[in-house]
Amino acid sequence: METADITIKFEAQLVSTSMTANGGHKVTLRVNPEDVLDGKHLSSDQAKSNGRVRSLMTQSPSTRYMCVLVQLAEETDEAVVQPDAEEGKKAVAAFSLLCRSNKDWQRWVGGDNEEETVSVMKEVLGIQSRKDLITNDEALAEFNRMKETFFNE
Repeated sequence: METADITIKFEAQLVSTSMTANGGHKVTLRVNPEDVLDGKHLSSDQAKSNGRVRSLMTQSPSTRYMCVLVQLAEETDEAVVQPDAEEGKKAVAAFSLLCRSNKDWQRWVGGDNEEETVSVMKEVLGIQSRKDLITNDEALAEFNRMKETFFNE
């Protein structure tokens, strides 16, 4: 089943956070009223989505959820890239640039061209794709160590 088929999607504003007596954290969100409304003016997709949001509000307090939140920029409503993801994105760009156009890096890694260098790097870092540097902390740290060693030699 596709993730979109089971998600409850809505815009919310953080109201407060606090610790609970049992050691957990309580997060209070204010749901955008437009994401709760029901009416004939809504498209079928929007009506379905709003129905899911309304169903959230009728569940018992102990109902469990897997949550994914994306921070939105104030003025543009674009997703805010978190600092750890930004570091990974920069590493992906550096990986690509070094493997593509730095002959010294290619020789240092043990590749004869971009394709071989990428292959060697993936194997050394234990990744399937250079994009894995965004989520794989160990591979990112090793890549950064390799870059530092290379540039300091």
